[in-house]
Formats: sequence, structure tokens, C-alpha cells
Amino acid sequence: MIVVSAQAFPPKSGGIEALLSGMARHAVASGHQVTVLADGGTRARRFDQLADEPYRVERFGGWKLVRQRVKARRLTQIQKTRPVEAIYTDSWKSLEHANIRKGVPVVAWAHGNEFPDDGVTKKTRIAKALSKASHLLINSQATALRAAPYLPSGLSTSIINPPVEAPSVIKAEEAARVDDIWQDAYPRLFSMCRLIELKGIDRAIEALPKILSRFSKARYVIAGAGDDLSRLKRIADSLGINDRLSFIGWIDGGMKSALLSSATLFLQPGRTVDGKQEGYGMAFVEAAAHGLPSIAGIAGGTSEAVVAERSGLLVDTTHPETIADRILTLLEDEPSYQALRRTSKIHGERCLWHNQIGRVLAAAGLTIRQSPATRAASPMT
Repeated sequence: MIVVSAQAFPPKSGGIEALLSGMARHAVASGHQVTVLADGGTRARRFDQLADEPYRVERFGGWKLVRQRVKARRLTQIQKTRPVEAIYTDSWKSLEHANIRKGVPVVAWAHGNEFPDDGVTKKTRIAKALSKASHLLINSQATALRAAPYLPSGLSTSIINPPVEAPSVIKAEEAARVDDIWQDAYPRLFSMCRLIELKGIDRAIEALPKILSRFSKARYVIAGAGDDLSRLKRIADSLGINDRLSFIGWIDGGMKSALLSSATLFLQPGRTVDGKQEGYGMAFVEAAAHGLPSIAGIAGGTSEAVVAERSGLLVDTTHPETIADRILTLLEDEPSYQALRRTSKIHGERCLWHNQIGRVLAAAGLTIRQSPATRAASPMT
């Protein structure tokens, strides 16, 4: 049995949550039993009842310190009573209070911003937690550089860009809803992320007026939720572009695939804010899997999620005009745009979970016991 211990796990939304749930799902598809020890109270338990996932989830709610210690005791109990082949954690934080049975492989993920950029803060604490790991999976070269000062001597590491799920089947009602969102818009610009400043959605909004000066029917649809939502709405209001911009909240499944399949470009021109930046950027790869090119910032590990001139364009996001100019130049060159769509699709398909789960399992010395599905579900049109 594989045990996954995670603070970040659905129904919370975000890249780490998607990574851990995807890993659990595809480990089961590869022939392993999986139990997830995850944070969450009553709402999360209701979510689990409806989710119909192939792995078992145990939830731990309440005050953070108590929750962490109760979860750690449960991990100890499982190791004593059941044969545990490996333990995976979402980060060093889920290892901090854990007691690991001798001989059990422990693999932790590294994402980027959990390692302070000064290389000093929390150094002893992080190194002590990671001393319990046998291997660290790092999501990008940028994160590897950021994490290096914190790693205990001798810790085995490897870089695996986080895999993504294959496109979901699109239901007729989802396709109809998306048609209503876009109407007759062109170009169709789309973002999907937590609404926080480092994602650069503010820069994309500020670039929209210049795009509208060339394409009057352009529409920008932003999916997601977060602390920056009110500020982003104020920016749009101040620019007088509310009629060409929509905030639609968080989406998943068929709605996500319907929007990614029907959009013209994916926008996430991120930057570094208060020392934090994109460690990788799974949403860029999800877009690529749908054949959707991205316009991305150059900060952090984005250059590994977006292959320049193959799955998108990397842009200096200092000035919104630069973002707008790159978008306009691409859209006015139809052959280049269509070539980018084709190469985006190739890049995205290489990054699907069923093509990468073997590498993730190998980090703990495990293998694929049965072949996971090798054919992605095709979205309906």
C-alpha cells in the first residue's frame, strides 16, 4: 500500500492539490492500493463521498497543530498494522511531525514557494523534516535552485515536471454554457488560476484595451478564485472594459476542457512578487494538452512548463503593452499561430499522467504493476 500525506488536497483547488490527487489516482490505475491522509473537515468529507475516487481518503480537521499531530499518529499506526510500500508527501511540511518506520521509502514533493527565497529562514526546520525523506521530487530547475540551501546532505533528488490529467469529456450542457460565455468573441483569451498577484492577471487585464483596439470582439474570461479578485475587478472597471471581460469562478472537469478547447490563447503572465513566483505552472501544460498555446511570464519555473516557441511565448511582463504586442503579433500571423497549436498539443500529451506515473513511482523504488490507460478520453465537440 502507498500512503499519501497531504495538507494540500481536493476539495481545495490549486496545482499542488491537482498533483497529489492525480498521483493517487494514477498509482491506483498502475496496480497499487492508495490511502490518503488529508486535511479537511465536514465539507471535505462530503466532497469525498461524491467524488467516487479509486483511493481511500481519511480526513483530519481542527486546529492546525493538533491536526498535524493526529495525522502523524495515524501514519504511525498504519505503518504498524499494514504493509506500507512507500509514503509520499505534498511537501516537507507534511513530514515535520511524522515518524517513519525503518525501511519505508519516503518521497516528498518540492514546489518552490515553501522554501523562503533568502536561503536562511526555516533552514534548520526544513532540513530536519526532509532528513526523514529518502527522495525529493522537484517540480522544476528553478525550484531545485531555490530548495538547494535547505536540503540535508545526501538527500536523493530528481526533477519531474508535474504531470496533468488528460482532457475531460465535455457534456452537451457544458459546451452550451461555454458557447454562451464566448458568444461571437475573437480572440478568446482565457486564464485559469488562483487569483493572487504573482499570477499576473492584472497585467493581462491592463493589456486588454490595446488588444481591443485591434480586435473589437476580443473577450477575456478568467476562471478562478482568490484574494486578488476585488482588486482585479477594480482594475477592469477603471479601464472601462467590463463588457469584454468575465470572472466565472472556479471550474473543473468538462467545463475546464470546454473552455481550454474553445479558447484562442491561454494567459498567465506571471512575475515575482514579494519573493514568490511560479514554481512550475501546471495550468500551462493543461492548456497545451488541449492544443492551446500560452502567453506566460519569464519568472520562476514557467520556462519549463511553457516551451518557448513550441507550446507558447515567454514575455517580459513589466509592461502590459509588451504583453499586448506579443499577442497581437502572434494573432496576425495565422501560420505561426496554427503551428504553435500543433506543437503545444505534442508537448501537452507528453506530460499526461499515464506517460509519467512510472517515473513518479520509481522515486520510491516502485513499478507499474498493470498498465494504466494509454488513451485519453477525447472531448466531445
